[in-house]
Order: sequence, then structure tokens, then C-alpha cells
Amino acid sequence: MDGDRPILYGSVRSPHCFKVSLVLAEKGIDVDRVEIDLPAREQKTPAYLAINPLGQVPVYRDDRGVHIDSLVIMRHLDERHPEPRLFPPAAP
Repeated sequence: MDGDRPILYGSVRSPHCFKVSLVLAEKGIDVDRVEIDLPAREQKTPAYLAINPLGQVPVYRDDRGVHIDSLVIMRHLDERHPEPRLFPPAAP
């Protein structure tokens, strides 16, 4: 990671990555992006499986860890960067 800059591993072919990209844009969060070549099965390489053992995109990595699954990532972003609020608060 470049300092504290988060990283989004994803693919332009993935609608799940697109959803996360929309949330990042709406919240004005700058990230480094790593394009994963899905047709070449880059998501199944040992290097990528070390990041996400499920071998799926997207993956979001920041100073609080590695987050997999688009909904988990979007909720993490909304919690960490609450303005503008995009999801209802979690139930207590």
C-alpha cells in the first residue's frame, strides 16, 4: 500500500466491483486500483488467493484489514466514511 492509501482489487467486468466503485466515488475516496484479469483467471493464482482465499473480486484493503464481498466492503466504507450516509445504520 502507498502509505495509508487503500487498495481495491477488482475487474471492470464485474458488476460487484462496479457497485463498490460507485460508493467510493460518491464518498470521494481515492484508492489505488489493481485490475484482476478474470478471463485469464488471475483471481485463481496463488498470489491472489493469498489475498482472498475465495478467489473472487472485489477485495478492499485498508489500514483496518482486508475486506471481501461487495456488500461487506460497501458497509465498511459507509461506517468508516459516514458522509454522505448511503446505508441505514446497523441495528444495535
